[in-house]
Amino acid sequence: MKGQFSGQRESEEVGFVFRRHIITMWRGFFGLFFFAIVGFVPLMIVPENRNLIFVGVGGVALGLIVFFYHWIGWYFTIYILTNQRIRQNVQKGLFKRSVVDVGVDKIQSAFVEVSGVAGSMLGFGTVILHTQAGDLVISKVSRADEVYAKLQDEIGKVEYQGNNNEE
Repeated sequence: MKGQFSGQRESEEVGFVFRRHIITMWRGFFGLFFFAIVGFVPLMIVPENRNLIFVGVGGVALGLIVFFYHWIGWYFTIYILTNQRIRQNVQKGLFKRSVVDVGVDKIQSAFVEVSGVAGSMLGFGTVILHTQAGDLVISKVSRADEVYAKLQDEIGKVEYQGNNNEE
């Protein structure tokens, strides 16, 4: 996948862009469902009062606000693997974002963990990168095995280039 992102270096090529699994938005889905149901309960109890439809619509609107809040966090949290680094952009709420860059040459080891029935069935897991500065844990990654394989390919390329430059 070729692309560009803010802060990209001149010689840097985007290799892979990935994000967390949509299951990380479960609170948003739950909030939408909960407020929609709670909003329409009064109309089910007193069906002859048609004004209660506005309470139901209000419940759905509140549920959509909760859903949208969690969707923003999911959609704008992305991970970009380039030929030089992995960039983690994490959106927390509406107004807080953190960006972490780890050079591919600084990654000492990587491993993937897919655990549980849900992780196996839905295809998400955790990718952990051991670096000189500490661990970078990327949890609930969609297609974790594929992400791990691409990370290993990129780490292997950097190691190969480093060994050829030493000779």
